[in-house]
Amino acid sequence: MIFKKSYKLKKYIKRIFYNLLTFVLILIVFANLPIGSQSSLAPYQIIAKEFLGLILSSVKSLFLSNTLKQIISDISSNLKSVESIEFLSLHTILLLIGVVIGATVVLLYFYVRTKFRRRRGRRKSSVTPGWIFSKGYKTAKVQNVLDGDTVIVTTGGQEITIRLAAIDCPENGQHWGDTAKYGLIKLIGGGRIIRFEEHDIDKYGRVVATVYVQPHGTREWMNVNARMVTLGHAWVYRLFYDRIPKQKRNELDRLEKWAKFNRVGLWQTPNPLPPWNWRKS
Repeated sequence: MIFKKSYKLKKYIKRIFYNLLTFVLILIVFANLPIGSQSSLAPYQIIAKEFLGLILSSVKSLFLSNTLKQIISDISSNLKSVESIEFLSLHTILLLIGVVIGATVVLLYFYVRTKFRRRRGRRKSSVTPGWIFSKGYKTAKVQNVLDGDTVIVTTGGQEITIRLAAIDCPENGQHWGDTAKYGLIKLIGGGRIIRFEEHDIDKYGRVVATVYVQPHGTREWMNVNARMVTLGHAWVYRLFYDRIPKQKRNELDRLEKWAKFNRVGLWQTPNPLPPWNWRKS
């Protein structure tokens, strides 16, 4: 999990790895390399020599220190003129190659796992197969986005107000309120056709619903409520949690944890204020 903490931390870990690798190579070369020997090289020693030179030239560009760059350049130059590296047995060479390849594979594994989890968190959260609408979800056309969790639509010849269920976005006038509203406009604004699953009618006469929209160029339907949480534009609103099925509640909880952990959207800001507390104040 530490590799997911931040891009900056992952970059520092890679830098430490390359510094340690270079330090080991410097010790090996300076401590054991018999400069000036006239003995011939075995084929595997020639390969090892080229391999060390390649690693040195590759890692040289990763360092900010000019001193380290100069040291590595000097070692690379000396390595080219070396005619014997007898201190390197075949077992030692294989061990060095194994350590480097093994460490690289480990770093690559954590990197790929991190990218996959983030991508899965974004995609799995929001997409709903088209067959789900055989249950009788209603179709509507968006007329106006009032804020990050409220939208006016027309359906069946009448105009209604939809309150996105189980989420709460910063209010207009609150920090991040305009950003959340713009985020919802990007998802469903501009007269988009949506479908919604009605859960309840609140005390203001608004339809409490889960809203779905088809992203441009796709055939899948995206869960807008879940997407707003994933993008860090909304809190999960647990005050009226029981209005939606348990499966959707669990999904929203997972997405909110993901957004907080990765500091997405409003979670980048220090001490974000939940809108229900902002309304009280």
